[in-house]
Amino acid sequence: MTKIQKTIFIITGIILTIAVINYFVVVVPRQVEMQKGFKIESIKTAYQNCERQADFLYNIDWDAQCEMSGEKEDCGLSNTHANRINKVSQERKDRCFDNYKLDLSLIK
Repeated sequence: MTKIQKTIFIITGIILTIAVINYFVVVVPRQVEMQKGFKIESIKTAYQNCERQADFLYNIDWDAQCEMSGEKEDCGLSNTHANRINKVSQERKDRCFDNYKLDLSLIK
């Protein structure tokens, strides 16, 4: 092997070594952070959807109670009925929070 070939071989080895180090030190961590960001956004969206569903069910429960009382939708309910519906709605939202908080804690 000539001196020029040895030099080219050494330079190629150095370039490949730098490329591999760059890949594992720069590229891979960036990809991991991007994936983590996508997972977090996905969990946040799912949490928001869960809360929207709890609100939707709250309205359905309220209107159903109004109808059972012989009144129109969006009526004024007694404290007993209103408190029960509010409590169920809050429990639904709390479950959303607990479920998706756990998912967020698993991403590290």
